[in-house]
Amino acid sequence: MSYNAQGYTLVELLVAIAVTSIVVSGTYAAYSIFSHQQRVLLSSSELDRNALRVIDLMQSDIRMAGFTFEGNPLVSPAISPLASSADKISFIYDDVYGYDTTKQESLARRILIHYCLDLNDRRLLRKQITCPTSNPVCALSAPVNC
Repeated sequence: MSYNAQGYTLVELLVAIAVTSIVVSGTYAAYSIFSHQQRVLLSSSELDRNALRVIDLMQSDIRMAGFTFEGNPLVSPAISPLASSADKISFIYDDVYGYDTTKQESLARRILIHYCLDLNDRRLLRKQITCPTSNPVCALSAPVNC
């Protein structure tokens, strides 16, 4: 009696399924690790970008802190250019934003910048108060809640 085998035996199928499952599980594990590393890297780079934006913004405010434009009717020598506490920092400066050709003078406004640290959300908040030249009574030293 001759036996012509066509197909696979049960043992061959079980070995093939076992090898395939090992390869698939290894591939999934590698994908999972790389995916997690990519998420960590993206969040780290986003954090770095946001930190650079904050540093640039604060750098420009620090450069302007204490600048007083001589032609500004709001000039008050009693205003300190910088005030700070443990979770707040403030800058005051004059912003020259144009030139009035009819009066032949530069236009300036007083700007107060508050940075507050929000400990609950772990965020740095920035609030800007602008006192226009047309309003000489502007409460810049009033406490501000960010």
